[in-house]
Amino acid sequence: MKIHDSFIEWFERNHRGLDAVVMDVDGIIVLNRKRLKGSLEMLRRIRELNMPVSLLTNAGNISKQDRIRHFRKAGFDFTEAELTSCADGLQELSSRLNLKGKLVFAVGDLGRPDYATIAGMKVTRNVRRLPECAAVVVGEDHYDWEEVINGLVNFF
Repeated sequence: MKIHDSFIEWFERNHRGLDAVVMDVDGIIVLNRKRLKGSLEMLRRIRELNMPVSLLTNAGNISKQDRIRHFRKAGFDFTEAELTSCADGLQELSSRLNLKGKLVFAVGDLGRPDYATIAGMKVTRNVRRLPECAAVVVGEDHYDWEEVINGLVNFF
């Protein structure tokens, strides 16, 4: 097995056998909102070949709209349709569990706009309202972990 110097080198040798490109964003395309070396050139080559691209992110605390804005500032021309977030599953889950219109407790950030709100749920971050909530949705960052974790443990 040959080890290639870069993904671009590998891609140039192997793209004829590919139907599409699916790649993670975080640490592959950007890191801390900064474009990584070679990533813009790679995207240009994929676009030249008219090959579909799908991007994956596990950052559920940044909305697709915000993420696309950050990409554009870094020089990329991705669309929301090309980006799949770990939080996208909330819409299906909300429908399947009949959570649309129901109050849920949110831990941390869920993006702006908020992924739970997009999925039709009503969001509270008030620990005292936990008994009214139909579910708990866990995001990332920006919450008083001591109050929230204590509140959740006591509630459950």
